[in-house]
Amino acid sequence: MAGIERAITDQFVSYAQQREAVHQGMWLFLATETMMFGVLLFAATYFRMAHPGAVAEAVGHFHYLLAGVNSALLLTSSLVVTLALNAGRVGNHRGVQRWLLLASALAGAFLVLKGFEYHSEFEEKLLPGQADNPLSAPPAKMFVGLYLVITGVHAVHVTVAILFALAIHWRLQVGRLHMPERFLVLETFALYWHVVDIIWIFVYPTLYLIGRPL
Repeated sequence: MAGIERAITDQFVSYAQQREAVHQGMWLFLATETMMFGVLLFAATYFRMAHPGAVAEAVGHFHYLLAGVNSALLLTSSLVVTLALNAGRVGNHRGVQRWLLLASALAGAFLVLKGFEYHSEFEEKLLPGQADNPLSAPPAKMFVGLYLVITGVHAVHVTVAILFALAIHWRLQVGRLHMPERFLVLETFALYWHVVDIIWIFVYPTLYLIGRPL
């Protein structure tokens, strides 16, 4: 990478200083996101410990196999984003664009499957406020509400990640972003993408697997 002139904004005296500042800012933001999900997952764990039978009743209705496919999609998308990073590091614009599109498609498939999940749960009358809800215990219904909050907020984060990926793709397409001079943009985006995927690794077993009736 020697000989490459990195893009440095006015407030920094060197690329190393800029990279460190950007990374620290991004990690601080991601820490707040992780804490938010941590509180939600802690609440789900508390519900499971306080009302194991009711939570097992609710979890028994969740589509864990479909969520497992979604887990595979997100993990694969993280690999694809890493390939985009490798392409950006050597200035391969076409490679970055291809990998970003593939990552966006995988994440988009995740959202589509999540939509099928929600539709299926709507058909089963599991959603809060629906009449003839098959869940008998109030804590089971509350756990479903918590499940919707956690997965819904995560889906919003996945959507934001897709929008960022497409924005970088567009900027590369129109020549408003150049690699590897602006590699930091891609690198920072990848941090966000990977953290969103890591959060799902904790969401999946917490909501779909632990306490599931055999």
